[in-house]
Amino acid sequence: MSKQEKLIIYPYDIQSTPIVRHPVFNHGYDILGLISPNGWGLCGKDAGIADYGGQLGINVSNDFNHLLDGCDTVLFSESHLKLDFDQMIKPKIDKAIEKRKNILCTIFIPDELLNYYIEKCKLSDTYFKYYNNSGRKIISKEIDIEYIHPINTPVAFVIGMGERCQKFEIQLALRERLLKMDYKISQVGSRDYCEMFGFHSIPSFMFAHTIPDYHKVVMFNHFIKDIELKEQPDLILIGIPGGLFPFNDEFTNKFGIMAYEISRAVKPDVSILSILYEDYKVDYFTELSKVIKYRFGIEVDCYNLANVKFDWDISSQNGMMTYNMIDAEVIDSVKSQFGSLSSPIFNIFNHQDTGKAADYLLEKLIEYADIQTI
Repeated sequence: MSKQEKLIIYPYDIQSTPIVRHPVFNHGYDILGLISPNGWGLCGKDAGIADYGGQLGINVSNDFNHLLDGCDTVLFSESHLKLDFDQMIKPKIDKAIEKRKNILCTIFIPDELLNYYIEKCKLSDTYFKYYNNSGRKIISKEIDIEYIHPINTPVAFVIGMGERCQKFEIQLALRERLLKMDYKISQVGSRDYCEMFGFHSIPSFMFAHTIPDYHKVVMFNHFIKDIELKEQPDLILIGIPGGLFPFNDEFTNKFGIMAYEISRAVKPDVSILSILYEDYKVDYFTELSKVIKYRFGIEVDCYNLANVKFDWDISSQNGMMTYNMIDAEVIDSVKSQFGSLSSPIFNIFNHQDTGKAADYLLEKLIEYADIQTI
């Protein structure tokens, strides 16, 4: 049995919590410590405070150098709160390489510097594994025909109203649950470093400005078909980056263009929609599901109510999308108000709900398969 490497994560914030909440995907690593800058308000607190999803049993530190001495590997993680690369990130990468530590990195690094780091680690008999999709060169072939392949494997979508709707947490939670049930899952995730978790990221051509949008639709369809043929899964789980609709003229969520393109490329059999926390009325869900059905061709089978609320006042004042966090336990009491809905609402931070959501989607797949057979 290979040795588990002791891992530290810097800079730790809400972007990294799925890594800590789902250690089953940290193949070969044991988390030794989490480090955040002092001004982020996380130091000395349980790591679960970052996403308000419940305690994780490990406190956040501010002492990078101390934890560096005791670890084997450092994950330099993309963070929601941005740091100056030259001042805060690069010196720590340099120090980690100098101390002969292995490096995992999801932060964008320019090609020239990245190649330098990779070579330097090789000379030290360590490794530098880079997982930032935005730093890759886009390799694509000309699309001569606009042919869409049928996808014969059941497909599940994870979609969200906006960027901060816990889509990635849902994707990992469903993956963990379905793998435990012995299903063979192929997965395409909504973050650009999903290969670190053992599945595919959204391909870089989907973000390319030089590729026409209608080409992207065809290319993504062919990308999924290739996965289906090579991996022969029981289910394909796709997490769609970004939001579905503009919040208003100022906060556009990129107009839901990515969601539209992917929904044209692949037809989902089931879907879960994660929504931001608000004071909703029951009628809202009925109208929302209609709009999504007619705009994207997606039937919403169930919902996740995120413990994240969009702060309209502060966002308007600052011109930046700002969110407030709500304790995940509050979500359980709020979602109970919508028991009359035909499409259930889940709280992904509630472990029982994770199982219920996976079971519900599987039951829907079976139900739809029976209808198609008839």
